Amino acid sequence: MNNKNLESTFRYVLNNYLTEKQSSFEKNELSREVRKDIPNLMYEQLNLDQKKYAITGSVGKGNWATIPWIGFFDRSITSSATKGYYLVYLFKSDMSGFYLSLNQGYTYFSKEYGAKLGREKARTAASIMRSKINVPSKFNLKKIDLASQKDLAIGYENGHIMGIYYDINAIPDNSVLIQDFNLLLESYQKLKTLLNDRSAEEFNRYILLNDDNAYLENNEIEYQQAVDRYSSIVKEEDPSLDEKPRPRKQLVIDESGRQKYPRDVKEATTALIRAGYKCEVESEHSTFLSKSSGQPYCEAHHFVGISRYDNFPDVDLDRAANIICLCANCHRKIHYGVDEDRVDMIEKLYEQVNPRLEKVGIQVTLNQVKEYYGIGN
Repeated sequence: MNNKNLESTFRYVLNNYLTEKQSSFEKNELSREVRKDIPNLMYEQLNLDQKKYAITGSVGKGNWATIPWIGFFDRSITSSATKGYYLVYLFKSDMSGFYLSLNQGYTYFSKEYGAKLGREKARTAASIMRSKINVPSKFNLKKIDLASQKDLAIGYENGHIMGIYYDINAIPDNSVLIQDFNLLLESYQKLKTLLNDRSAEEFNRYILLNDDNAYLENNEIEYQQAVDRYSSIVKEEDPSLDEKPRPRKQLVIDESGRQKYPRDVKEATTALIRAGYKCEVESEHSTFLSKSSGQPYCEAHHFVGISRYDNFPDVDLDRAANIICLCANCHRKIHYGVDEDRVDMIEKLYEQVNPRLEKVGIQVTLNQVKEYYGIGN
């Protein structure tokens, strides 16, 4: 092991790991190599700032790991392989090769969506991130195979964003390994820029919004289109089945760092079904058949504006009870019409809507609603 460098140490791990797994890793030379020597070599040969970056090697805790790894963490993002984004060297369980991967922690996805759906969401998030970063051609590997069915291995496979594979019989020389790492580090830093001071959890929540059938206020056209599309596949449900108060949703931080309240397409579709796809200002208002849904085209409008969430800290405003079905003309009118016309609409709608608002815990007076619409008393 003289003249150590990344190439020689990686080769040493691949050639000896399966044999060393048969013995205790306490005071084991290979264990020390992964946990201490390789991180120290990376700091030295890559000229890395230890205050900015953390490097951790692991061969398991208590028992030898199926997949040994060396993780590289930007401390401002994370210092753990279970959350955030990081670079990691992952050795295949059969030691036939190893990966350099830009990866992400799986804990958020499993907690937010459960084990099965969480895996799918992690892959979706990885795909979205690839689309937002100019992936170097050398790292366009979209899937990795660690040759293991262990939970940790599957988590790494689903969390993989981009990377490269090195076969045991074709490990490049040390200079190429260093070049590859520095190139992938650039993509890691681009991802950090996309975060824009958001935590990994906040960023994931934002980029998965549309995949979760949710839209922010500044995506009005996309929101209405999504509602229209969803109307073609949803089964008719009785809105009264869910007429109980719900706590306020978690806010989403957009690309500019502003907090927004997410709107669920399913809630809007339930509201349109409740109205029979007829305008709730006047059911006889003419419209047209939607190409997407085959239903009379109408739009979803939050009677108490979703932007007023600060006035309702304890309840969810994004409820079918608070969403009214409007023809396109009435929807424009309630936003942009003269006050005289809008007052008549709002007063009529308040009589219809208020009883169902009360059921879901949204307490609001007519004068408050008028104030929200910018109409003086």
